[in-house]
Amino acid sequence: MAWSRFSKLLKAVSVGEYSVYHFGDMLADPGRVDAYLQALHQAVRPGSIVLDLGTGTGFFALKACDFGASKVYAIDPNSSIELARELAAANGRAEQIEFIQAMSTDVELPEQVDLIISDLRGITPLYGRHIDSISDARDRFLSEGGTLIPLRDELWCAPVRTQAGLEPYSVWTSEFHGLDMSAGSKYARNVWNAPRIQSSDLTAMPQRWSVLDYETISDVNVSGSVSWRGEDAFAADGLCLWFEAILSENASFTSGPTRPGGPTRTANTYRRAFYPFLESVQVEPGDELSVSIRGQRTDGLGGDYSWRWTTTLSDRAGIVKAAFDQSTLLSMPISRSKAR
Repeated sequence: MAWSRFSKLLKAVSVGEYSVYHFGDMLADPGRVDAYLQALHQAVRPGSIVLDLGTGTGFFALKACDFGASKVYAIDPNSSIELARELAAANGRAEQIEFIQAMSTDVELPEQVDLIISDLRGITPLYGRHIDSISDARDRFLSEGGTLIPLRDELWCAPVRTQAGLEPYSVWTSEFHGLDMSAGSKYARNVWNAPRIQSSDLTAMPQRWSVLDYETISDVNVSGSVSWRGEDAFAADGLCLWFEAILSENASFTSGPTRPGGPTRTANTYRRAFYPFLESVQVEPGDELSVSIRGQRTDGLGGDYSWRWTTTLSDRAGIVKAAFDQSTLLSMPISRSKAR
């Protein structure tokens, strides 16, 4: 029995499941947890039936009971659900919470629920089966007039100048230990990374490029376009992407820098994504920097997302000064033997 449980643990680690350590890291983030608890407390009514989608270690399921829920269905394919069961028993909630270890899309519930709470994001909300899971649970399980937490995620971006973001690409320069390695740059710079980008790295005002409205969303692919007109000169090495989570109409947080009128809570669990340009650009007064972004779920990548970001820098007369068309699908050379 002990070996069987250890084998399951090894399998969980090998397939990239979140560990208890990672769940603890998320729970230790007050920007995320306090906003979720505020929204959950406001939404739960005495006798509410709740679905905790992606329950992890069951924290929100337990708090839903504390706030008055009579029944919670807690679903997660992750083996951490075994700890969730232990915590429910330790806190006297074992009879109120039904734990189900499975993908939610494979589950049938015996009744409709009044509230669905979830946090299935990665560094961005375009992560794995996040959108599928929410839209499926909403359509099959949520009662008429029921509540979703979160309501929506707003996707934001800004040009940045960042040494931290560029560091992973630094090998692919014209000279590295006496060798010309620059041929690798066109591949490496089609990969995004997640450095510790600071607010001071942003060189232009943030803009919202898309909104994921979980009350209506069904398309798993997301795209949008934004542009900046240079009133003052600025430089940019690439784009910083983040999201603002609107959990309820008065509870929210951001994974990026705070801005006037935006969420005041910052959650550091998710970090910020950096999408490099093929070359750094200098935007002069009157220039326009335009960017189109698309995240597309790609079955050939195991259901993960491929990203495409297309950038154009034009002067005030409309003459193109720089243009880049980048995609994570271009991050590896094509084998000549396969190309034949």
